[in-house]
Amino acid sequence: MNYYCTSKQIILLLILIQIATPISAFGYAKCFLAYENSQYANCIGQRIVNLTRAIQDLPIKTQWLNVSQNDIVIVERKSFFNLPNLLGVQLNRNQISTVQSGAFQNLKYLRWLDLSYNSIKSLDKWDINDLTDLRILNIGHNNINTIQSMSLTPLYHLQELDLSYNYITNFTTVAEAINNLTELSTLNLSSNLVTNLSTAQRLITLQSLKILDLSSNSIGVLDLSYFYMPNLSGLMVMKNNMGAINASSFSNVPKLAQINFDENPLNISFLLGIQLPDLTELHWSSMRPNLGNNLTIPCQVFKSLPKLEVLYIMHSKVSHYNIGKIGECTNLTTLVLSTSPFKKLIQRDLQMFKYIKVLYLNKCKIKEICKTTWIGLKFLHTLILERNNIFYLQDRLFSPLTGLQYLDLSKNSLTYINSRSFEDLNKLKTLILRSCKIATIKPFTFRSLRNLSFLDIRDNSISRIKVKTFDRLKILETLLLSENKIHSVQGNSLQELVLLKKLTLANNNIYKVSNTTFHSLKTLKILNISRNALSFNKLDSVSPFQKLKYLESLDISYQRQRYKDPVSEALFQGLQSLKQLYIQGIPSSFFKDVSFSFLTNLTEIDMTGTFQGADLYSMVELIRKCNQIKYLRLDNNEITNIPVDTFVGFNLLENLSLKYNKLKNISQHLVKPLSNLRNFDLFMNPLLCSCENYWFQNWSKFDPQVQIPFLESYICFGQVTHEISFVNQDLNFCGTDISVYFFIASFVLTLLLLVASLVTVKLKWSLLYFYHMMQVWLQWRIKKEKKLYTYDAYISYCSEDEDWVIKELMLNLESKGQRKYKLCFKSRDFIPGSYHIDNIQEAIKNSRKTLCVVSRNYLESQWCKVEVEIACSRVFYEKEDVLLVVFLEEIPNFRETETPVSFQHL
Repeated sequence: MNYYCTSKQIILLLILIQIATPISAFGYAKCFLAYENSQYANCIGQRIVNLTRAIQDLPIKTQWLNVSQNDIVIVERKSFFNLPNLLGVQLNRNQISTVQSGAFQNLKYLRWLDLSYNSIKSLDKWDINDLTDLRILNIGHNNINTIQSMSLTPLYHLQELDLSYNYITNFTTVAEAINNLTELSTLNLSSNLVTNLSTAQRLITLQSLKILDLSSNSIGVLDLSYFYMPNLSGLMVMKNNMGAINASSFSNVPKLAQINFDENPLNISFLLGIQLPDLTELHWSSMRPNLGNNLTIPCQVFKSLPKLEVLYIMHSKVSHYNIGKIGECTNLTTLVLSTSPFKKLIQRDLQMFKYIKVLYLNKCKIKEICKTTWIGLKFLHTLILERNNIFYLQDRLFSPLTGLQYLDLSKNSLTYINSRSFEDLNKLKTLILRSCKIATIKPFTFRSLRNLSFLDIRDNSISRIKVKTFDRLKILETLLLSENKIHSVQGNSLQELVLLKKLTLANNNIYKVSNTTFHSLKTLKILNISRNALSFNKLDSVSPFQKLKYLESLDISYQRQRYKDPVSEALFQGLQSLKQLYIQGIPSSFFKDVSFSFLTNLTEIDMTGTFQGADLYSMVELIRKCNQIKYLRLDNNEITNIPVDTFVGFNLLENLSLKYNKLKNISQHLVKPLSNLRNFDLFMNPLLCSCENYWFQNWSKFDPQVQIPFLESYICFGQVTHEISFVNQDLNFCGTDISVYFFIASFVLTLLLLVASLVTVKLKWSLLYFYHMMQVWLQWRIKKEKKLYTYDAYISYCSEDEDWVIKELMLNLESKGQRKYKLCFKSRDFIPGSYHIDNIQEAIKNSRKTLCVVSRNYLESQWCKVEVEIACSRVFYEKEDVLLVVFLEEIPNFRETETPVSFQHL
């Protein structure tokens, strides 16, 4: 039982009931409004320190705010005052240690507050008087050690409180603090320092509490004598140091239905005599001592629980010969035997579980199963056999399970599937065979599974889909075949799947699809054939999707094309219902002759990485083929310029993303035709603070309809000394009246002529000398400023340190950081066949910086010495400090005489 379902359901309900409103913001430094729901502000991972400043300009209608994974230390007074309609706030994974008085003022509608994973030590000084409608409060993973009795009193509508992973030692103080919260139903105190539950001086009544989690504390004796919880239904005390139970205290929890004792040094004999008439679920896994083959006392306990239906006994020592004894003394409907020592199930070991519906036998190292195992289990509908050592399925193995609906056989060693093993499973709806090392599937393998609706065969070694493989699966709706080694799908092999709605064939080696491959899938809605080797040669397939008239989502991204083939103009013929098209990583030249006119209902297209290396004409030509869409993604294409007439006719476009390109200027005429634009993303483009972008600066500031995500974090590209904000840069001079310029110019020119005439007479030869010297200097400066570098940095290191460079330095700088740097790495970027010294010179010359990874081995390397000398030459001749040094280890006396002279420059 998942006792957190209440919070998840409430959160989901609150999200679903929101009605999106038009965006009324231009862009923010650290946040952006979600395209799908403009009332959700996303500020995740933006290195925010000052919360108030980061969110002060968000629209007043914002209802969901996520500021997690930042560097906030203080939540200041009135931080949310301008956002009175907030329903949910996430501040988890920051460094918050102080919440000032009045921090939550004006949040009278807030229902969900997450402050987990911070450094909060106390709630005593919090001003929460305005949080009268709060339903969920999560302050887990902090440093709280106590809660005063009146700390939570204003939260009279609170339903869930999470205090897990703190340092609370006294459960009584917490109980007194929540005593007046008449709607509180869930309390999580797991992973604290509670040792004793019997410290109260009086009986405390927790009238509304339904779920209590005290897991991972150090409670030696479970004693509920001082706490009356008449509505408590779930109690979790797993992973304590519990060695005893006060049996009489359970009279204080008369409605207890679920209790979890897992991983405690507790003997089951302590449960003898306990009166739990409503208990339906018992967890007794990984206990010390574990349940063994002597089940006399356990059966006495189980018999005293008349309503027991769900039993977890994972990591037990009960053999398959004796497991049936538990069935004799219970009426279980769910039994979890995960990680039990059942290497074989060959007898009628489970037949005594006459009413069992759900059975978990995962991670039991089972090698052999006989069909006699399942005799008598006529009510079983869910069977989990995941992560065992099963290598063969016998004929009619599951035939006694006539009511089985869900079967999970994933992560076994079923290299071969016996087609007769599934006979008589007429009610099976879900079959999972993921990661089973299956090499082939023969025709008619699933012919007995006529009611199957979900089939997962991902991550195997299947090389070919043969005809009749899915014969008689006429009501199958989902088929997952990704991450195999499929190179061909034989014609008509999918013809029986007449009701299929989702098909994934991603991450395979398929090189060809014909006109008949998908022709029978007339109800298909989602098709993913990305990351294959498809060329869509028009000689093989003119219109492979012609019959997919109900398809809504198609992903053909990242094809490993072996050669360039002519593609049919009618590639997308028949896709009149398609809404989403993903063509990431496919060169734009591929679509040169392809018509998009068939895609009459297309609303979203992703062209990420499609135009890298493409000419401007082919890029524009492809974009213009999609002028009826609402969402266009052109990220990571190395685009440096877009013709102003590219988006003419894109009247419906609402979201345009051009992130991670190389655009320096944005023309006003480019976006002028986009009358319906609501979201324009230019993040991580090197925009210039020039007059060409003056209009864009004003437009992005004052147009209330279009959002520019993270606009206020844009900086002026090319600023050497310090970063200048693109929004705050003063470009007003760009809009000055031209007549003013003429007046100023004529006045200055006249004045200069007068001064020049006088000076020329007196200092003619000195001025000529100064003129020639200045001319040389300016030419040198212009050449220096205009130089473009291929790499951000060249990595100088010795071979002994290569592992650290790859696993730590390159991983963090090129992949994980907020900014992705382009590094020159010898093993990857040096030109094969060139002299090593030439490669080094070119690499340092074309890199903005040289990054020296210094260690003792580095100082002894002759090549490293050469690299440092070459880098130092740039310092002397170009007057630029290009050296960056990282010490991998402490090197004493580094600048003493034993260090080579070349390295003393570092």
